[in-house]
Amino acid sequence: MIAALHKTTPEARREAIGQLEAGKSISRKSLVQLELKDKEVAAREQLKKRNRLLAAQITRRAQAELASYRAELNEYVEELIDFHEIDQLEDALLDLKILALSARAEQLLSQFHELFGSEHVEFEEWFFDYSNSNSIRLAKAKVALERLSARDFADEKLINLATDRYIEADLIKKVAWLSGADITRLKESIDARRDDDQDDWRGGGQRKREPLTSLEICAGAGGQAIGLHAAGFRPLGVFEKNKHATATLKKNFTFGPLFTRDIKGFNFDRYRDHVDLIAGGVPCQPHSTLGSKKGGDDKRDLFREAVEIVQVVRPRAFMFENVSGFSDSPNSAYRAELFSAFQSAGYDVQAFPIAGADYGLGQNRPRVVVIGFRDGLMSRFRMPTGLQGGRKTLGEALLPMMAENGWKGAEAWAKRANKPSPTLVGGSDSGIKGFSSKKQLPQWAKLGMDGESLAAEAPAADAPLDHIPKLTLEMGAHLQGFPREWEFCGSDRQKRRQIANAFPPIMARAVGVAIYNVLAEADLDIEEELKSELIDYPRGNDRASYRTTLPAQELELPAGEVRDPDAFAFWKKFRERRGIMEEPKPTGVRRKKKAAAV
Repeated sequence: MIAALHKTTPEARREAIGQLEAGKSISRKSLVQLELKDKEVAAREQLKKRNRLLAAQITRRAQAELASYRAELNEYVEELIDFHEIDQLEDALLDLKILALSARAEQLLSQFHELFGSEHVEFEEWFFDYSNSNSIRLAKAKVALERLSARDFADEKLINLATDRYIEADLIKKVAWLSGADITRLKESIDARRDDDQDDWRGGGQRKREPLTSLEICAGAGGQAIGLHAAGFRPLGVFEKNKHATATLKKNFTFGPLFTRDIKGFNFDRYRDHVDLIAGGVPCQPHSTLGSKKGGDDKRDLFREAVEIVQVVRPRAFMFENVSGFSDSPNSAYRAELFSAFQSAGYDVQAFPIAGADYGLGQNRPRVVVIGFRDGLMSRFRMPTGLQGGRKTLGEALLPMMAENGWKGAEAWAKRANKPSPTLVGGSDSGIKGFSSKKQLPQWAKLGMDGESLAAEAPAADAPLDHIPKLTLEMGAHLQGFPREWEFCGSDRQKRRQIANAFPPIMARAVGVAIYNVLAEADLDIEEELKSELIDYPRGNDRASYRTTLPAQELELPAGEVRDPDAFAFWKKFRERRGIMEEPKPTGVRRKKKAAAV
């Protein structure tokens, strides 16, 4: 037995000795079984080792092939950028150039299939997809190579004639993603041709200026967006969870990528260091003197979420508008908490009063704007104080509208309505049917107004001279400073809520210009700026609204819900080319905009 132990394998010997020390007996047969078991284990380990070695060899080979392929793609991307930079080429030379580039694309497409296979996310599934995951980007790169190999360099529906000549820049970007190529030169080529008139930042006599970026939360029906846009800010994202309010924005102008969703739970990390200003009209009801006055304990309050977004995004400045009650003593502890959080994030922060009556709105509308700057810029900020001689009475503000149906008592009424009105309210679910709370009704009555509910239209021509009129939705919108042609969506109740909740455009514009002066180191005259007309928005123009998403797309940020109408035409044509004839399904699935088009 000792000789058998000496001859067996070391592993079997150790196992046998262990059993003997444990008091077990070992026969020659059991020793042979241990030896066989040991050899089987060794064989399996040897097989695993060999498989690992082979896998490593295959991986190294695949990595080498991928590296070689990406190097070829890099060279190809450089050739495509060279082609993009060409402004004019004779037809014969153009055909030769396209022929050479398409032949190269065909070769690279063949290699693509060898490396990545041919099964990828189908075109009709990802064309309007927002996620831009790696699998979708790989599918986009494949279709880009397919189009290039088929000499489809510039579809008339997709090419941006302001920046592209013979090839869509998006095609190059999709191939460049696969290769990891530096596309700085392509961006320079695009910028060199960019048509400055695509985005007109002037309003009336306002001079053109370099726009700054913004991010808007709790955007409502667009009052603040109108004002900030006129001040020179271009939103990279506009967030509002009320579907009626976002329908209003879509009906008129979206200003930037639009998202109908709650800001809670949204990942704002991708916007970090891309944003000059974060602005929002966070819900005011928790701090209103007419509400439940729960402040930070109210479930509708979003100030803490606003703090978190600022901490994540790191804008150069922020502006949050709220009711004047936010500055009242019952909210002092909550204000201190918020300001401390902003300061810990590196911001100087102050709260400033502002009133609609100082900007000629015909209503008092006292508000508070909480403004913060990082990098020590607060010392340069000067809060605007209103328009010189700009105060209007309710009668002066509404006389043209009261008289538009021929009411002969309009002028007498206007003389009675000789003060700015109470602040328009009714933005919550409090049961208010007009723009007045019960507490405000006597104040409206002194101005010759019935504030209990709303009228469908201005007083008729045959209305009594002493008729007590009611506000209409249009009059409410006018008192809030919305352009007359701005259309609101939803039921009358929803329209009233949108109007009452708004931060008046002229007030947002005044504060916006003051912030713009700091961030852009400008010296714009706020008084002169406010006297110039607002931009004449291309209302209801999907193409114009879509174009506002392009700055976000260039930064590879989400493009929101507005889609490029030209992309739909291309999508259908591409499907027909592949024999897919059924109509696209409605927008229940998340779809993508022009940036996803190849």
